[in-house]
Amino acid sequence: KIRRVLINLIKNALEAISEAGEIKIISSVSSGWLQISVIDNGPGVSRKVKEELFQPFVTDGKTQGTGLGLAICKKLVQEHHGRLEYIPVEPHGSRFDIRIPQNTK
Repeated sequence: KIRRVLINLIKNALEAISEAGEIKIISSVSSGWLQISVIDNGPGVSRKVKEELFQPFVTDGKTQGTGLGLAICKKLVQEHHGRLEYIPVEPHGSRFDIRIPQNTK
């Protein structure tokens, strides 16, 4: 299930960046927690959408989609007793952090 989350986050990042854009995937383990970050240098998430980003049917309108992807991702991460967070990257870009207990399969 976490693989599906990563695929969705990477797909979103690919849709957000230009041809010269970058995507970074960083993982770390600390105090029994696995953290995986997907970071891009695209335009980021608008302030209007940011507060409701993980709600069903919320979309920024920049790409075609149903607005269900991030809501499903958050639910899947929560099923593993973890959390999914959005962190804006300055001056532009997005970072999504997945944190799950290290022993999660």
